[in-house]
Amino acid sequence: MVAVLIGTMVFFVRFVAAPTPHSTPQTVNLTIIVEPGGSQQVNGYLESGDRMALSWRTDGADLGYRYHVESGHETPSILAIGLSSDGAQQFKAEHGGFYGIGLRNFTGRRVTVTLKATGTFEYFRAMFAQGKREAPK
Repeated sequence: MVAVLIGTMVFFVRFVAAPTPHSTPQTVNLTIIVEPGGSQQVNGYLESGDRMALSWRTDGADLGYRYHVESGHETPSILAIGLSSDGAQQFKAEHGGFYGIGLRNFTGRRVTVTLKATGTFEYFRAMFAQGKREAPK
C-alpha cells in the first residue's frame, strides 16, 4: 500500500497485479486402466494464473468423459461431457483447485488410457478410481 499526497488530502493506494503462474512448467504423461463398468478421475492442481493443456487417447474404445473444475469454495463446474476415444481440453485457473477429467467405462473390457498434461501446475495424477457398480439385490 502506498500513501499519495494530493494537496492537503492523503490517499492510500494498493497496486494489484494480475495473477501470474507460480507453479512449475512441466509435462506429465500417464497411462491408466479403467476397469469394465468402472470410472477414473485424473486431475491437476492449479493455482490462480496457472494453465494446463490436457490430451488423452484410449486403446480404441469409447469412454464417457467429463472435463471439470473443483475448488474448495464452489460447486464443481462441468466444462464438457461426451463419449469418445480421445480428446483435449485447455484449462486456465481463475482460482486454485482441481482441473481435470473423469472417465467412465461402459464397455465390457478393460480400457487403457494415455493422458498428457503440459503447462504450469503443481501436479497431475490419477485421483479416484471406482470399480464396477453392482446392482442392488
